[in-house]
Amino acid sequence: MMEMVTEAANNLLYTPAWEAISGLAMLLGIIGIFVLVLGLADNPTVRALAWTGVGLLFLTFTFSVLFEELLPTLPGLPAARKLPFVLSFFGFALFVVMFVWSGRMVVMNMLGNMGTLFSRSREPEVVAARAAAFRELRPGLLLFGGSIIVFAVSLVGYHGAEVTLGWAFG
Repeated sequence: MMEMVTEAANNLLYTPAWEAISGLAMLLGIIGIFVLVLGLADNPTVRALAWTGVGLLFLTFTFSVLFEELLPTLPGLPAARKLPFVLSFFGFALFVVMFVWSGRMVVMNMLGNMGTLFSRSREPEVVAARAAAFRELRPGLLLFGGSIIVFAVSLVGYHGAEVTLGWAFG
C-alpha cells in the first residue's frame, strides 16, 4: 500500500504540472503573507483571499514535505532522531504563523505611530507619547523573538544537534 502511495506521489511530484501548481501556490502564499503583514486586508473578502493563499502555500508545502522528505528519510533515521525530525515540520509551520502575526502587529503599530516614534521633540507630553508608542510595539517584537526561537529549535530538530550545533566536528 505504501509503495503505491509513494509511486503515485512520485508520478505527480516531479512533473511540470506539479512545478506550476506549487509555484503558483508559493506566489499566492507569499502575496497573502505580505497583504496580511502590511494590513492591506481591510475587509473580510480580501482577508479570506489572503489566508486562502497562505493555506495553499501550507498545503503544497505539506504535500512536498510528506512525500519528498518525511516518507523517504524517516525509515533511515535513528530512533532518537525520528520524533524531533517529524516535529520540526510542525515547528516550521508554527514559525510562519507567528512570523506573520508578529509582523502584522509591529507594522500596524509602527505605521499608526510613525510621527510619534520619530519625533525629536523633548517636551514631556511628547516624550510620554513616544514611550507609550514604544510600549505598543513590545508585544509584536516579543512574538517576533519567539518566532525566531521556534525557527531555531525547528532547525535543530530537522538537521540534528550534531550538525546544527557543530557537535559532529569536535
